[in-house]
Amino acid sequence: MKRAKVTTFPLPPSSHITSILTPADYLHLTKRLGLIALSQYPLQYLLTLKSSISPLTYILPSSHEHLNQWHRVLARLSTTLLFAHATLYLNFFVQTNRWNRFGDSDIVAGLAAIGLLGMMVSTALRPVRRLSYRLFFVLHVLVAFSMPVLVLFHVKHSIAAKIFAIEALVVFVLDLAARKVGTVIANATVEAIPGTELMRVKASVPREKIEEFRAAPGGHVYLSLPPAAREGLLAPVGGLVYEFLYNPFTVASVDSQTSTVTLVARIHQGPMTSALASF
Repeated sequence: MKRAKVTTFPLPPSSHITSILTPADYLHLTKRLGLIALSQYPLQYLLTLKSSISPLTYILPSSHEHLNQWHRVLARLSTTLLFAHATLYLNFFVQTNRWNRFGDSDIVAGLAAIGLLGMMVSTALRPVRRLSYRLFFVLHVLVAFSMPVLVLFHVKHSIAAKIFAIEALVVFVLDLAARKVGTVIANATVEAIPGTELMRVKASVPREKIEEFRAAPGGHVYLSLPPAAREGLLAPVGGLVYEFLYNPFTVASVDSQTSTVTLVARIHQGPMTSALASF
């Protein structure tokens, strides 16, 4: 019988055998998911800016409507990462029996943030938007403002995460300021278009606004009702709903001679078009 030569490889000591994913690796992955999501927030907020103040419209050259499509894509990605971040952290607390951590202020802020995100995602579903676009809009604005603030309370040691949150908050505030500065109160006439469910709104606007609409056909305005125009209107919560009504209407025509813009809107059951129809 021939003897075969066998070479053996001794196993390392048990102290040298490690699992594929250590606790340190698990927490590192969990934190990175949240940080990567937050790193997209400044860009995500920039993609919602009006064309007149957005640097992206000049860099890319693209319209607000086109950029808003990428805002929705980026929002889905960052929200998915944040849900994964929260899920892995909650799993870690449960597995290590750290229930006492749920009373800490940073954890409470994180849970509030993920809860608001969940509410926003729910109201962003197409059936819900069709049922009440107002609910989606109001909650969207609320979450957009609250998220960076809650992140500042949630994150303790990551300077980068705080910087991303502050940048997003600055963009949000600048957007609100720009919309406020660009808002004009104008007299308007409202008339029904016979034989249709449409109405025509013709408003006088400053001449510089007319030139903006002429330079960029197909634009839109956010129409709201100031307090003086709400007299006699019936609305829930004593008219408070009109504070959140900023309906986007496409500009149908522009008359530079009379400095007026004409909007055409379909009458629905919402408070804005119902109010205009009552006029």
